[in-house]
Amino acid sequence: MRYIGKMLRATIEWQRSPESKYEFTAKYEGRHYRLRLNDFPVEPICTLIWDDGEQDLEEFGPNWSIPFHKPK
Repeated sequence: MRYIGKMLRATIEWQRSPESKYEFTAKYEGRHYRLRLNDFPVEPICTLIWDDGEQDLEEFGPNWSIPFHKPK
């Protein structure tokens, strides 16, 4: 969990995932991550997913850049 806290404080540039408009990808400290937007407020705001785990998050990292989907 400490590593997640460090990641939440890091500056991360998320990219759109080709699989879903509700998922984003990023590389942090040599590992690949996915960020899935959930059905907020019924569920946590997002889920951070990596090779061997996942963690629900109640907030985004303040220094994260996420290209949100904007309706036309």
